[in-house]
Amino acid sequence: MVYRSHYEIVPIVCSVFADHKLRARIREIMKEREVGPQNAINWLAVYLAAEKRLGRMADSIIPEIAAKCLWMISIQKAMDDQLIEQKPNAACIRQEIHQYVQTMMAGLEPLLPARQKTILKKSQKS
Repeated sequence: MVYRSHYEIVPIVCSVFADHKLRARIREIMKEREVGPQNAINWLAVYLAAEKRLGRMADSIIPEIAAKCLWMISIQKAMDDQLIEQKPNAACIRQEIHQYVQTMMAGLEPLLPARQKTILKKSQKS
């Protein structure tokens, strides 16, 4: 599970951000070895693009953005749990991350009643 990796690495990453020289050296190493979070995000974006081509995602979805959002959900949850010393419970984590993803997939735009949609469509045509 990606969350588990994030949970384990969060203290290290936070330490790296606290030291300018260490952060610079880590960046050099990541660049030399062509590693870093961008690789995992890119692979996830490729997967999501394939899902989109198969019609399993809305046409309006940008796979790269969705991949970053999914990645950030996991890393933020891990960071929160580390900060409050919450021990990972796989079932609870899965449920919470699932709820974040459901919210993201449902979208944040309010759904209009059918009548308002019809009025809105007519006003846009005018």
